[in-house]
Formats: sequence, structure tokens, C-alpha cells
Amino acid sequence: MKGVGIINSRTVHFLGKLAQRNYIVITIAVISLIKLIVFSLTVEAPPMGWEWEIKTLPGLILSSGGLLAMIFAPAFLFRRRKSQVYYSQVVNGAITTFIIANRAYNLFFHSYITPETILHTTEGLSMFRALLSIMRFREFLWLIDFPLLYYFVQRHHQPAGEEQRPPLTPRLGQFARFSLVGFLVFAFSLNFKPAEPCQPNLSLREGGMLLFYLRETASLMGETEEEVFGEDVRQIKDWFEEHREEREAKEKEDLKYFGKARGKNLILLQVEALQEVVIGKTINGQEITPNLNRLKGESVYFENCYDQVDMATADAEVLANLSLYPITDVSVYMRYTDNHFNSIARTLMDSGYGDAAVFHGFKREFYNRQEAYPNLGFTEYFSRRHYELDEMHNNLLGDKTFLRQTASKLEDLEEPYYAFVITLTSHHPFNYLEGYDQINVSPYEGTIVGDYIRSIHYTDAAIGLFYEMLKEKGILEDSLLVIYGDHVAFNYNEIHWEEQNDFFGRDMNDPLEQMREHRVPLFIRFPKGNVSKVVSDNAGMVDIFPTSANLLGVRNRYLMGRDLLNTDEEMVILKRGSYVKGNYLYHAPTRVMHDLATGGQRVVDEDHDMVQKAEEALSISEMIYRIDFFREIGYRLTP
Repeated sequence: MKGVGIINSRTVHFLGKLAQRNYIVITIAVISLIKLIVFSLTVEAPPMGWEWEIKTLPGLILSSGGLLAMIFAPAFLFRRRKSQVYYSQVVNGAITTFIIANRAYNLFFHSYITPETILHTTEGLSMFRALLSIMRFREFLWLIDFPLLYYFVQRHHQPAGEEQRPPLTPRLGQFARFSLVGFLVFAFSLNFKPAEPCQPNLSLREGGMLLFYLRETASLMGETEEEVFGEDVRQIKDWFEEHREEREAKEKEDLKYFGKARGKNLILLQVEALQEVVIGKTINGQEITPNLNRLKGESVYFENCYDQVDMATADAEVLANLSLYPITDVSVYMRYTDNHFNSIARTLMDSGYGDAAVFHGFKREFYNRQEAYPNLGFTEYFSRRHYELDEMHNNLLGDKTFLRQTASKLEDLEEPYYAFVITLTSHHPFNYLEGYDQINVSPYEGTIVGDYIRSIHYTDAAIGLFYEMLKEKGILEDSLLVIYGDHVAFNYNEIHWEEQNDFFGRDMNDPLEQMREHRVPLFIRFPKGNVSKVVSDNAGMVDIFPTSANLLGVRNRYLMGRDLLNTDEEMVILKRGSYVKGNYLYHAPTRVMHDLATGGQRVVDEDHDMVQKAEEALSISEMIYRIDFFREIGYRLTP
């Protein structure tokens, strides 16, 4: 018993020492370091093999430890232990907050927060409600050290009269030593950077969160106008030239439906979170989307149009309006606001159209839209301030009044016109409607699935109203109407996963099943509604521009998508280099090729032809933004 007492005595002495002045700073710093390492090791990144993992681990520990030492060093300047604890816990709290925020953001968007995301605070704050819907109890385990540290500090509290309060000189010495050691350790850690090229999320995984944000912030602050090299322009032109030869070979034949809607209005309706699964689906004997189901009967309907954006509405706008791919970590509208864009609006305006207008019932500055839209060639932007706010749902303008008022505003545009209309009410987490009882959602009442059914049924009713108003005003028969979902409804990390499994009839925890359902509906209604068929070929939102251009009888030489009515190519490139081709789906983060028909899978090498083709297309698209290609070559510079 004596030995046990000695051990207990030594333990108490050791813990008491850790709680003393200066040592408490080191204790909290070590806890923060452990959090950073655990977070980095759980970052979603392509598998690089155990050799890469071993090689990068020392760099991760040393870079995080060195930077933490420099961040915690100012705590040694305080005379009182209490002040040291406050400062250290603020740093620890900030790190913990960033970790939890990044994990929640990744669950929703499958990417991580960047400094540009933080700068656009309105976007971040608007997502709080959606992010809250996917939070798990385990995320709060990151906070468990705070009550333990509070108890620990209070347990070993020193009376004010007994606490040592050293003069300034030794405190400066401790600050300098800690900072210097941290700097040297950090500098040494840079020797461990692996030779492999950095892929999405790998920089966050290999160097840790602190180094990631240091690099990203330095890059953002040091951004200058991109120097354009001739080889960049040549490389982009060569890519389009190569693919143009394929298109021109096809055009030597008679293009199907070319100019079928020549001189007509184009109305592009982008519907928030409209997922293909609801089309034709019933619940308790009631159709979820009765109006869209009827519209399907008078449209060319693409049932395998894949979501290419991962929950980002602005990315869907880019795909549809530019026929280019979105960038990985932030919206094109945020990073390349001032670029000159080759768009549907510019193409049609150059072809004699009278107006090109955007209609969206939300704040005009959201996603930098008010600055970006003029550079897409839009002549009008009708935002929330242009609408009577007579139907609000938790501060969102209802789709019914929005589409009703939009139908009236279309009459004031100069024909022919291009109208890009964006709905809002069916936004994740779908609980903005209150008191809407037009559909019985049992057995999903009180779940996110039930909320989605209710909200998309409401939006479908709004679309039905819009359709009838267009018909009454004589607009419908004089317009090419294109309707599509901006992205799928669920990220499959929501709390009510059992209800999701039941709704989809699949195990939605399985990534392969998620990809099978990663589809949005695409309707193309000809002006007379006299062409109707269901197309099972793979499609993407990037194909909307070229397909619409063919029907409207206009041409554009710089489109990355395909004319879906005149193509034999079934490859659809998804975000981060994944793609679907025929019955095969390649998942870039895991480098696994899935057979959608049989469920079989195999690992694919990076030099696989199709993998390189997908990565090249994304690289060319990013380069177009980066060097402001269309301004550089003077393409469609007329306002």
C-alpha cells in the first residue's frame, strides 16, 4: 500500500506541476497538437499507400508542432497564470472550432473551408441551418478537454499570494526561446514534403491544418494578375480544336433538331435540390411531383443526368451557363468575379437577342452574383429587392409568389430573350415551410426525408403555376423551356439515414448506391411541346448550353459539354476527376472503378486513359478561368 501511496503522491505532484505557470501553456498546446494530428489523419484524401503515410507523418507532426509553438509563445509574456490559461484556451478554442467547422463542411460539401470561403461570410452564415442538420454527437467530443481542463486548473489553483509573477525580462526570454524553437522545428518540417504532386485535400492531410491555412492565406494575399503565357493559350486552343474535329465530323451529317427553336425565347429554370428520385414517385397514393410528371410527357427527358457540383448551387449555374467545369474549393463567382465569360447570354445577345435576364428571389450580393452576372453578359438581374415579399418562409421568398411575379416580369423583356430563373424554397435542410399540408408525408413525418418531400411538392406546385401562367400569356409556345435540378437533395450524412434508405430503396450508406442516385432530372420542352421521349444516355449539366444552342440554331466554338441530341459519347465528368461512362463509374478520391450494372469494382492506375482524359478536361477548364482566356483572345467582347 505504501508503494501505491508513493505513486499517487507522485501523480498528484506531476499533475500539480503541469497546472503551474508556463507548464499549463505547454499542456494546452500539446492537447491542441493532438487534435490537429487526429484531424489531419482523418481528412478525406486519395489513398497514397503506407509509404506515403509514413513519409508525411513526421512533417505533419513537426509543422503542426512548430507553428503551435509560435502561436502559443505570447502566453509566456503574461505575468499571471490565469491570463496564460485564458490566452491558451482561446487559441485551443479557435483551433477546435475550425476542426469542427471543417468536418461539418466536409460532410456537406465533400471539401474543406478555404480563406475565400471565410471572406464571404454571408455564404457561410446562410449554411448554418443546413450544416446543423448533419452534426453528430461525436463532433462534440472535440470539446471534451475544456471541462476537464477547467476542473484541472481549478483543482490545482494557487492562491494569489503564493503565485509567482516574474518580471518582464525572464518572460521575454521564455517567449523568445519558445518562438525560436517553434520556428526551427517548422523550418525543419518543410524537408519532409513528399515529391508526389499535390491532389485535392492532400495538402491539408500532409502538412496539417495550420500549414494549410498559412499557405492558402499567403497565396490569397499575394495574388497578382495571372501572367499569361503563349503556351497556356495554345494548350487551351489545341484542346478545343481536337474536340471540334469530333463535332465537325458529326455536323457533316444532318444534325438532329438544329434550329428547331430558332428565334425563340430561352427560359432556363434551375430548381433547388430537385433530385431525379422524386420524378414519378408516389407516397400514400399521391404524386410527389405531379406537374413535373405531366411536363415529362411533353418534353425530351434525360433520366440519367448526373449531379456535377456536390451541393453547390453557384457551380450548377457555371456548368449550365458556361459549359465549363466548376473549380474545386470555392465558387467561380468568388475567385474569378471579374473574368470575361463565354456564356449562353453573350452567345444569344451576339445573335440578336433583345435581353438576357436573371431572376432569383434572394440577396443580390449572395455568391458575388451582382458582380459576376454582368461579366456573363446578363443585361438585367432581378433579385429579392425587385419582388413583393408577400409570401415568406423563414426569411425565404416562397417559390409560388416568386415564379408568379417572374412570369409577369418576363412580359417586359425584349423578345427574343434569355431568362435564367433560379428557385429557392426547396433548400436543404428543407424545413423552411411551416403549415404546408398539401401532401401526407407519413411515415417520414419529422425527418429530413419528410421535409424534403413536402418542400419539393410545394416547389412542383409553384412550377405548375408558372407553367400555366406562361401558357396563358402566350409565352410558353414561343419559348424553349429547360428545367433541371441544380444538385441532388441529400449529402447522405444527414441524421435520418434509415428513412433515406427506405425512401430510396437502397443502402445509402454505400458510396456506390449514392452514386447510382447522384442524378438530377433534365427536361427540354420544345416550343410546341411536340417532341417527347425519355433518354437513358448519360448526361450532365455541362451539356445544357451546347444542347440548347443546337436547338436555337446558334454556334459557339468553346464549349466543353456535348449536344445531347447529337452525340455518341457517354462520358460525364464529375467533380474532382470522377466520371461516369456507360455503366462504369470512376470514383477519384478512392481511385476505384465501379461497374454500376454488377456492383463489381477494381482499383485503377492514374495513367488510365479515361482518368487522364477527365483530369485534362478539368485542368483546361481551370486554366481558362485562371488566365481569363476569353478576354485574352478577345472572344465575344461586345457587351
